[in-house]
Amino acid sequence: MEKGVIVDKVIEMYSLYDCDTWRTPSSMSVEYETLERSAMNEKIKEILLGDPKSFELTNYLDSDEQDELNELEETDDDSSKKDFWKKKLEQLVEKNGAGDLVDMVEQQQINYLDLEIRELDLEKLTVNGGDY
Repeated sequence: MEKGVIVDKVIEMYSLYDCDTWRTPSSMSVEYETLERSAMNEKIKEILLGDPKSFELTNYLDSDEQDELNELEETDDDSSKKDFWKKKLEQLVEKNGAGDLVDMVEQQQINYLDLEIRELDLEKLTVNGGDY
C-alpha cells in the first residue's frame, strides 16, 4: 500500500478514560487513545494487570480463586500473580460474552475505566459520537 493512501473513509477512534466509580465527566482523564482496537485491548489489559485490586477485580473471584490469590500474595512470585490475573481476565471476557476487554469497558463492566468510541469521517472531515 502506498503511503498516504486512505483505504477506509470512516475509521473508529478509541479513547480510554480513568474515572471515578460514577463516571462523572469532571473525574474523566484521558489515559490512552488509538485508532486500533487491538492496541486498546492490550492497553486495557496492561492497566488492569498493573494493579488489579484498584480496579476491584477481586470482586469477580469465587472463594477458591480468592484462596489461590491469597497463597500467591504470600510469595514474591510476581510472574505467578500476573499469570493468575491474565487467566482471570480471559475468563471474565468469556463469561460476560464480551469479545474482548474493550467490550467489557464499553459496557461499563470494569470500575474506574470508561471508553468512548468516535467515528472519524475522513471524507467529510468530521468526528461523530462521544459524550464528553
